Amino acid sequence: MILVYPLDLIAPVTDSEIDQIRKSAGEIEVVITRDKAEAIELSKKAQVIFGDISPEFFPDATQLQWVQSVGAGVNKIADYIGDKPIQLVSARGLVGSHLAEHAFSLLLAITRGVADAIRNPGWEHREEIRIKQWEFTDKVIAIVGMGSAGQAVAKRAKGFEFQKVIGVDINPSVSGEFLDQVVTPDRIEDVLGECDVVCLTLPLTPSNKGWFDFQLMSKMKQGSILINVSRGGLVVHKDLLSLLDQKHLRAAGLDVAETEPLLASNENYERSDLVITPHIAGGSPLRAKRVVDQFCENLVLWNSGAKLRGLYDRSLGF
Repeated sequence: MILVYPLDLIAPVTDSEIDQIRKSAGEIEVVITRDKAEAIELSKKAQVIFGDISPEFFPDATQLQWVQSVGAGVNKIADYIGDKPIQLVSARGLVGSHLAEHAFSLLLAITRGVADAIRNPGWEHREEIRIKQWEFTDKVIAIVGMGSAGQAVAKRAKGFEFQKVIGVDINPSVSGEFLDQVVTPDRIEDVLGECDVVCLTLPLTPSNKGWFDFQLMSKMKQGSILINVSRGGLVVHKDLLSLLDQKHLRAAGLDVAETEPLLASNENYERSDLVITPHIAGGSPLRAKRVVDQFCENLVLWNSGAKLRGLYDRSLGF
């Protein structure tokens, strides 16, 4: 049995997409529920689960072979699974375009003075906003993590005519027609000093948690901007605030926080050097179709005994 437990906030599944799943499943029964208690009970008999993956699904799921999350970051789900022989599929590779667009919305809000103009409406602030504006044609950007989101950011950076686009990735031979240079993470300090913008698009793993701490961010160029549309745990936020207070960094655009949710009463929302959105970069009306298409492809692969697409690699942590 295949259990579909939709996560409507991220990827609401339509009736036509449910029909698509049933066709891809062949003769295997597909059961859809939006009731968590019912989903937990059904998980005991499920061979496959798709959608909002809950820790309560696993203790008695003796027949479960694989699960597919609608999210790209699935470390917690991997922890739920533990050492059980259950394969885990994520939406990694399917969220690049909208994460990249959100990264640029944060960046442009800073460099074009949009955030300042919203905080301080009125033409009397015009000159103080204009004097801080950038264009990108003489700027350098480093994109840390060259998966689908990083590649999408690089493509848009070239479209905005950045002078230089640098990719930072564990794979030194990562390809990309939009990259001028690639360095591995152990060489990131070699390039941070020339970058006007550093954009984080990499998954959070045990080895990179808190990687962007005071020591590393202090290597960034004076007056540069940090953008994070990936995971808040990559950045030590108290260190980021210290470097902003010291004016070493000009600003940061954050869609994620070290501890979430970041309540509306948090004083960081009031800072003029921070642009914060509430973890919404993953939102797109096209996301559900992408993850359903991948799930349906995986159902066909599974039925034929082939390897699934988008498998989580425990050794890499993503």
